[in-house]
Amino acid sequence: MHTNIYTKKSWIVLYSLLLSISLPAQTADFTYTSTDSFYCDPYKITFTQNCTGNPAGFIWHFGNGVRSGSASETILYTDAGVYNVTLTALYNNTAVSITKTITINRTPALSLTAGNNYLCKPGVVNFTAAGSSFISNYQWNFGDGTPLQNNNSNSASHAYRNYGTYPASVKATTGTGCSAISNYEIVVSKFGISTSLSTDSGCIPVTAVFNTTVNLPAGDRVLNYAWSFGDGSAISHGPDSIVTHVYNTTDSITTASLTITSTEGCSNFKNFPAFAFGTPPFNTLAKTVLLKDSFCGSELIQFHCKAVNANAYLWDFGDSSQITTSDTTVSHKYRSLGNKKIIVTPFFNGCEGPRDSLRIFIKGVIADFIFNNYCSNKNTYRFVNLSAGNISHYEWQFTDDPSIKDSVNFYAAHQFPVYGTFKAVLSLVDNTTGCTDEASRNIYTAVPSFTVSTNSICKDSLISYSVTHSYPGTAGYTYDFYVNGGNISNGQDSVLNYFPATHGSFAEYVIIKDAIPGTCDDTLQLNSHTIVKGPLAVFTVPLQLCVEKAFALGNESHPFYATDAITKWHWDFGDNKEDLLKDPLPHQYTQPSGYDISLTVTDINGCGNNMRQTILAAPMPSVMAFPARDTICGQRDSAMLTGYTIDSLLWLPSTNISCNFCDSTKVYPASTTSYIAQARNRFGCMSYDTCVITVYGPLNLKVFPADTTICPGRSFSFDLNTSGITTWSPSANFSNAGIKNPVVSPSQNTSYTVIVKDTAGCYADTAIANVTILPLPAVNAGDDKILAYKSSFTITPVYAPDVAGYRWEPALNLSCGNCAYPSGTALQTTTYTINTISVNGCTATDKITIAVSCESGNLLLPTAFSPNGNGVNEYFYPIARGYQTIRTFLVFNRNGYKVFERKNFVPNIPSLGWDGSIRNSGNVADSESFVWFIEAECEQGQVVTHKGTVVLVR
Repeated sequence: MHTNIYTKKSWIVLYSLLLSISLPAQTADFTYTSTDSFYCDPYKITFTQNCTGNPAGFIWHFGNGVRSGSASETILYTDAGVYNVTLTALYNNTAVSITKTITINRTPALSLTAGNNYLCKPGVVNFTAAGSSFISNYQWNFGDGTPLQNNNSNSASHAYRNYGTYPASVKATTGTGCSAISNYEIVVSKFGISTSLSTDSGCIPVTAVFNTTVNLPAGDRVLNYAWSFGDGSAISHGPDSIVTHVYNTTDSITTASLTITSTEGCSNFKNFPAFAFGTPPFNTLAKTVLLKDSFCGSELIQFHCKAVNANAYLWDFGDSSQITTSDTTVSHKYRSLGNKKIIVTPFFNGCEGPRDSLRIFIKGVIADFIFNNYCSNKNTYRFVNLSAGNISHYEWQFTDDPSIKDSVNFYAAHQFPVYGTFKAVLSLVDNTTGCTDEASRNIYTAVPSFTVSTNSICKDSLISYSVTHSYPGTAGYTYDFYVNGGNISNGQDSVLNYFPATHGSFAEYVIIKDAIPGTCDDTLQLNSHTIVKGPLAVFTVPLQLCVEKAFALGNESHPFYATDAITKWHWDFGDNKEDLLKDPLPHQYTQPSGYDISLTVTDINGCGNNMRQTILAAPMPSVMAFPARDTICGQRDSAMLTGYTIDSLLWLPSTNISCNFCDSTKVYPASTTSYIAQARNRFGCMSYDTCVITVYGPLNLKVFPADTTICPGRSFSFDLNTSGITTWSPSANFSNAGIKNPVVSPSQNTSYTVIVKDTAGCYADTAIANVTILPLPAVNAGDDKILAYKSSFTITPVYAPDVAGYRWEPALNLSCGNCAYPSGTALQTTTYTINTISVNGCTATDKITIAVSCESGNLLLPTAFSPNGNGVNEYFYPIARGYQTIRTFLVFNRNGYKVFERKNFVPNIPSLGWDGSIRNSGNVADSESFVWFIEAECEQGQVVTHKGTVVLVR
């Protein structure tokens, strides 16, 4: 592999040689620019060639292993050091180099630390900067607004006087001006306190456990915990983070707190949330507000309880329901009959008091029912009576017809109007207790319809599905749409706006679901399938290619439905170039980069689709090879080749060469050879430059053909196996008697002599060629014929005896294409050419025309047609043989009204006939008979008229 590694000596020799042969106007030079004058690593420098004489290329060596072939390059030097930068300017016939030295200075290493990054009160912080030994100055910024400090010491101290967070930093600078900055954050704040209390309610005396955790700076510890319990007791001091305290008061504790002091003199304070304890309430008395113990099941019963000192009551209503309230009065309604025991527990600050209870009896009746409908008749509902109690009388009422009252059917059924909101009401009476109750349910009926904005839609276009005449929004119905092959639960929204993402034909439907269990769902189908159509944009392209190399794009786009042909293609190659062809010509990029290629296709319906692909156009390597041309004498001389590139170099071919991978190599070809300098970069892209080494050796002259025969009047070319100064004799009938491959047209048998000398004057040679003229064959194809359509014929030409081969053109309707006397069938007028070849290879031709006669039987029209859109027998048109033009084609109805006319058209094309409409108005005639007239021109020019009738069948 090519490495471009040179020793110092070899570079000096090459540099001196190049300078000695370069022209005065061809000098190499470059400039470089930077952002500052310190050149601290890592550092970017921009190098720009400033050579004279318009170089054809450049080779940069930046001293850090990086090479380039650009006129300008920005290089990042990551390490300090001295770098030799060499630019070689490549001209057409020479190369010139220049070297300059760049010094990159070292940036210091730096790390800032502090004795403590957290203070729980204002104080002094000691800083230390660890870094490189060659730092000459430190600039300290303590982050609190105090002035910057400069010194040559790597340590500093600073007193922070206030609470806060401070971004301290230090900047270290070397003698060459290179610098580095390191940051360190200092926090001055009171320490954090977290507290907890084991219990905050209950009956006194209560032993409460207080617990706390503290976040102190490193090295500090708690000196004292000062607990204030908020009940008037003395503050408790000590080293413990967990303490207990006995509370004997029912007063609300709002001032419990903790003050912590550390050994470093820091302190902080924390309040506890308010809490309270109590004593058991007493004199608990529970009752009903109406002071009775028997209630109808329909009643909302009010209960009352009062206990001395109670501030909360827990009610258990005896039916598995409970409630806690601070109010002394609550309400409750029972949904079952029988005896109920109510228990009330009073509390004072969480301290439980004695319970009280009472018993009541729920009597009478409780109305309740469930319902469902018939799926075959959704507005007819069945009602199942689940009422409890001694039912003396019941009555069903339905608000769509209040006059109807059903007291007969315990389980009722009712047919509601097909659309509306109604109530079903069940009323009960218990004659024994006099209690009544009533239950009602909302009933919703509708005859919804499922519609769609269109039955045919382009993929990814908006389509709207709607359920109309549906249930009111308050009814709580939900809509599950099954569209485009998937399910979309749309909640209570009866309209779905959707962008279909899948091609195909879909039987779409929606299911409308009631929130009430047992009712039937509405499943609504669309009247026809929804067709999602559109093209699919698909193309293939190489993901990586070499810039300036043309590449082909494989368009594999296709319509989802074969009938929806793609009509438009829009290619965007990402380089401000576009194409509208289906299969664009191969494309190439002029600049290396990443490019986004996109293809947008549109079909006959206006549906579109897009595909995008990113490809990399990789840069081409640069290579120049010297000398471009050289000449040597065969078997004696050699030539020196030199190639310039920043990439890997390979010389081809690998024969007669001293080194295939070297920048400079010696070649000694036996014959003229083109040596190719091939440069390959990391992307696999290859560029080439060629050195042509011309080698002169013995000619060994040969002429082709040496002896030959030709047919009269023909020309042919001589060719020689070598080139040089050429002389042909005799020179008559030569296109050029001084070239190696002249065209000669001899008129008689001739012997030719050719003499060739090389341009170096080393070698000469002579050769002789003989030419013999052959006789021509003869053929007569016979007279032209006019035959009836489909009649048979045989062609009988007259041939000369030396004819050895036959070929008929065209071979249309002939029994054979390579026989002497073919037969055939006259299906259309055709001119046949017979091509013959003699035993010596000479050729002759003749022609004969077989014409189809113009007869009325060869002009056919159907007696009926049916333009009904099924694709069969849609047009009424002439079918002809031997006719070249229909001059006039007319169709009349029985009243003589002309319904169709077309002139001067070719027969046998359905779409040029009559489609059944009247004078292009789009109105299709009723089924009836029509009269037609035709004036047609035969292939021989004769004009024929013909007429008849046709029946249009719908």
